[in-house]
Parts: sequence; structure tokens; C-alpha cells
Amino acid sequence: TQGVVEALAEAQRVCLPGDRVSVTGCTERFTLSRIYSLAELRRLRKRFLGIAHVAASGTATRTELGDMFLAFLSQQGGLS
Repeated sequence: TQGVVEALAEAQRVCLPGDRVSVTGCTERFTLSRIYSLAELRRLRKRFLGIAHVAASGTATRTELGDMFLAFLSQQGGLS
């Protein structure tokens, strides 16, 4: 998930809202619908990890975890 946060932060430097972005290590691509601060991305990551720890119980691969994080961000109303 840290890689997703870093990729989003980098993508926001070169992309505009509405651009489709891919993240290395994830199978999903997503549309960047708005710009997030790094602090906001970190808060969302921390919240996701709390939820994923209970839901995944250690069986998810890194790719699956990254894809689940992207889906979580989409549900938060900013990325799809």
C-alpha cells in the first residue's frame, strides 16, 4: 500500500484530474478524480490497513492488497 501512496503522489505531479493512472504491482488502473495531499493519502492508507488487517487475515498477496487499497480509495469518493 505504501507503493500505491507513492505512485499516487507521483501521478498527481504529472497528471490532471480525470487521467487514468496505473500503479506498478497492481492489476487495476484507476481514474484520478481529484488531487489529494500526501497527508490525506497517508490517513486513508492507515484507515485501510486497519480494515484490511481484519478482512484479509494475512492471506492476501501484495497485488491483491494493492488492488483492494485502490478499491477502498474509490469507495472514499475520490478515485475510481
